[in-house]
Amino acid sequence: NQLCTDSQHYRNISQNGYVSTGDDRLLTVFLPLYPYLVRAVNFVFNNYLVSGLVVSNLCWVFAAYLLYELALMDMDKKSALRALKYLCILPASFLFSAPLSDSLFLLLSVSCVYAVRKNLYPVAGIVGFLAAFTRLPGVLLFAPACFELVGKIIRERPTQGKDSKWRLRITKNALSLLFIPAGLLLYLYVNFRVTGSSTMFLTYQSQHWHQQLGWFFGTMATLVNNATVSFADNTQMLLGLWVPNIVYLFASLGIVIAAQNKLRASNVAYFIAYYAVCMGATWLLSAPRYLTAAFPLALALGALTEKKAVDRIATITCIVLFLAYLLAYVNQWYVY
Repeated sequence: NQLCTDSQHYRNISQNGYVSTGDDRLLTVFLPLYPYLVRAVNFVFNNYLVSGLVVSNLCWVFAAYLLYELALMDMDKKSALRALKYLCILPASFLFSAPLSDSLFLLLSVSCVYAVRKNLYPVAGIVGFLAAFTRLPGVLLFAPACFELVGKIIRERPTQGKDSKWRLRITKNALSLLFIPAGLLLYLYVNFRVTGSSTMFLTYQSQHWHQQLGWFFGTMATLVNNATVSFADNTQMLLGLWVPNIVYLFASLGIVIAAQNKLRASNVAYFIAYYAVCMGATWLLSAPRYLTAAFPLALALGALTEKKAVDRIATITCIVLFLAYLLAYVNQWYVY
């Protein structure tokens, strides 16, 4: 189903690049890394759809593995396996296999935080740079990375504070993290080269996709109003678009809040920043897809389901919703 997702747009960019005229100029709002990776892989497969599927599914496999390794740093093996399971069965997780940028973004996000936890700050900076060049929320990885660095300084300063080598290492680590927002700067440069304005994507988002930053309350009011309007005459839009968005908005936030004491503070900080920015869009269509790519949600589910009965109920619920959402997607309902 490429009719109701951004797959067709990524495929277009992979084939033709960015342009400054015609309707395709609007595709500047989609960041470059994923479509350019697809273009590179296409030299092997000579089929853009197949190349997109290959890139997405390879990224999905590695992202799932790294999430499990990241979870093991703070959880026992059973909890980490549950987090991995929920990442795989969340209702919108099948979209990680679609020719979309979400699986690449998930891989880079988890890799960035994993590298920070391993004290590989230069690696985290580079991977975070790539994440911010894949999707705009990638720049938010600066938050958990800084959280971890500040925590490291607080823990080590009493014994290492006077050591000049330690100070130099901390300075290098801090400078490495500046690579993360640099990914956004590179995207702004791409906008400038293509359109003559580094912020033209914001104009396109506002004028064509009706997207502007706002408050969660405004987003929810819009969703509820659209659901009410669709209730009488458009069941496909109601059940495929508005209801899943509303449910995901409330459920994901409630799950992470309930698990906050069981999660690492940096992961909670990242989810809050991610939620505030991504769910504040004034015309939100892809909340399930966006929130599934926020890895703390899966970690939260893994932490909250220690009891077998709770785990069983959560698993059945996720699988049922997964199948229902997948059916809507296959039947080309309004699943974005």
